[in-house]
Amino acid sequence: MTPKTKNILSWIVAGIAGGLLVVSGITKILGLEMQVQNIQSWGYPVCYLFPIGVVDVFIGLMMLIPQLRKWGAYTVYPWFVVAAYTHLQATPPQTAMLVAPLFFAVLATGILLLSRSTEKK
Repeated sequence: MTPKTKNILSWIVAGIAGGLLVVSGITKILGLEMQVQNIQSWGYPVCYLFPIGVVDVFIGLMMLIPQLRKWGAYTVYPWFVVAAYTHLQATPPQTAMLVAPLFFAVLATGILLLSRSTEKK
């Protein structure tokens, strides 16, 4: 794969991950009813929506800025370990929602692998 192809793939993967995180964060910041219901089912107070949303937006923006992309990808891992734990401890456990943290971990891994292979050349 050429460096140009790797760069394009990196932008696509980062765009998907970053875009989804920004949108998710904005829905939390705005306190949409779906997010209020989610956070209540997780056992957290509604006031946690704003800081969780800010972190989601921050990580998403890091993924969209090339100089910060790797840091954003690395940040996904601990953030989504917490998200996975949150879904498992929810009442009732939301095992189906584990797909999202795993999806973001796969995207972050793709970003890191693509950036690693382009840096060596």
